[in-house]
Amino acid sequence: MKRTLMLVLGITMMTVGTTWASPDTDQLTAPARSASQATWTAFSSQLVDALQGDHAGMQQGALQHVIQYRDYVSVDAAAFDIVRIYRNHEDDNMRRMAVVALGAMENRWAMDYLKRAERFEKSEAVKATIQAVLTQYRRAA
Repeated sequence: MKRTLMLVLGITMMTVGTTWASPDTDQLTAPARSASQATWTAFSSQLVDALQGDHAGMQQGALQHVIQYRDYVSVDAAAFDIVRIYRNHEDDNMRRMAVVALGAMENRWAMDYLKRAERFEKSEAVKATIQAVLTQYRRAA
């Protein structure tokens, strides 16, 4: 089950090519995995702020961190914002990364949303990513 998510993650991480042009990206430096819960909570808050903003590079970095540090961060407050990225972003690779981030969050509302959205998805690559994430979620449940 982790294998499916990692496969999707690997494809997404390799194909997204947005570059960062803002010095604000320094805020998104992840703490050491051994950091305190308070440090991870503060980092989660920074990720939520980045996801709620409109800077594509910050959003991309935040999505990558949500995926990479899924066991340490909590960004449920940004679930609607990640869905917005999935629905509205012009780059299918960014949309796929948003889908993988939603799967990493294991947010029940987001998974229900993806179940409904799957049949209306026009991009085959995004649709395949949704299917992989939903399969992963079902197996974990």
